[in-house]
Amino acid sequence: MSELVGDLQADKKYYQTNIALAASSLAAKTTALAAQLATAAASSGTYGFNAGIEFDIDALERQLQAQQTQSIASNLVANNININTNKTTTIVGSNLQANANNAVNSDNANNANNAVNTDNTNNGQININSQNLNILSSQDTNNTKSNTQHKNLNVSYTLYGTNSSNLSGSISRDSSTSTSQQTTHNNTNLTATNINLNTTQDTKIKGANLQATNQLNIDTKNLEVSSVQNKTKPKPALKAPA
Repeated sequence: MSELVGDLQADKKYYQTNIALAASSLAAKTTALAAQLATAAASSGTYGFNAGIEFDIDALERQLQAQQTQSIASNLVANNININTNKTTTIVGSNLQANANNAVNSDNANNANNAVNTDNTNNGQININSQNLNILSSQDTNNTKSNTQHKNLNVSYTLYGTNSSNLSGSISRDSSTSTSQQTTHNNTNLTATNINLNTTQDTKIKGANLQATNQLNIDTKNLEVSSVQNKTKPKPALKAPA
């Protein structure tokens, strides 16, 4: 009987020991699982997660400068137009139309912005006597300048799990400038039945129309007749980082 009791007590201790070992193993495995979950949550590259936000701001600023000039013609209309000067006569971007008697005498005659308007019958004489005579076109100009600036700001923030994060950003800026120059010519016009130009030195006709229904007479020492061209000069944009 005493032997049977001893065997039962030995079996009890055996089972108690095995149960304690099993409980210890379960606790260890539970701790390992918690550590694995924490590691996974801290990594976005493998089995964890990440959350992030990004701002991207793009701005474009443009400034335009423009400058324009416009010529206004002078108009002389008469039965006859007689211009006599001792030195230089200059007619720029103007219109002379003749029909009876209108005389102008001076040391220097510059026809720029004065106008005389009478009958327009287109039957008369234009007589110009001078030392030097310049019959030229006037110019209209249109100049523009454009400045463009481009700016970009990028900021991003990423959170990995609970213990790791990353903040990054970039700023860029560039600018460009372009210009354009435009010139338009306005011809001088002389219209009459007879046109007589007499100079003792130089006669320059540049960008002008002389129309005589009967005779056009030019008596001078040196004569220059040339055309003019309307011009547009665009300059490509020059880019420069700022």
